[in-house]
Amino acid sequence: MIWQNGAVSQLPLPVGETLGDTNSVNASTVAVGSVNSGSSQRGVIYSGGSATIITQTTPDGSYFLTAFGINDSGRIVGQGIDPAHPARNVGIVFDIGQSMAFEVGALPGMNWALAFGVSNTGYVVGSSMFNQGSGMPFIWSDQDGIVAIPLASGTSQGSASAVNSAGWVVGTMGGISQFRSCTTAQPPGALPISFQQTRAGTCPRTHPHQPRVLARTV
Repeated sequence: MIWQNGAVSQLPLPVGETLGDTNSVNASTVAVGSVNSGSSQRGVIYSGGSATIITQTTPDGSYFLTAFGINDSGRIVGQGIDPAHPARNVGIVFDIGQSMAFEVGALPGMNWALAFGVSNTGYVVGSSMFNQGSGMPFIWSDQDGIVAIPLASGTSQGSASAVNSAGWVVGTMGGISQFRSCTTAQPPGALPISFQQTRAGTCPRTHPHQPRVLARTV
């Protein structure tokens, strides 16, 4: 579905499909999500009154299971599947107009990734993990590749869900029994941060009119 100019309408599905979802939309009203479910689920682009399954794969054949985000330049990020290792989650990226997709890789010691957000400057964020283990938040760029976002004190896992053009990242960090949407950590070289205690745990002290973030690039 799409809500536009005060009205809700259904987005078209590819021929033969009866089930679909949408997760993100850019300034040009190009939306992304997926169609179908289970092993038949595929990432899809909704644009100009039609829907197109993302058929472009990475060099090793990994394909889009679902698309979670799209920026104004048409960079799409999401969850991919490696057909040679179907249980492996691939943090997959596709730039509309290109012939192939690519993956962001995984953090050191990890072998999986999920890409949840993308900025208009091309940053990609998500979570990287080893097999079915706990996720660790990351930020990826064309210049630096995949970089871990350090965890805040008292947390053991996390995920980055969105990033803006300046490299500010938001998401969650937590432990085995709880997640905190306001914990923060910054990459090496960033300015020091201070923390304050809240009922949910340790959260960063930020300006009252600024969002709390996981990390900021420098």
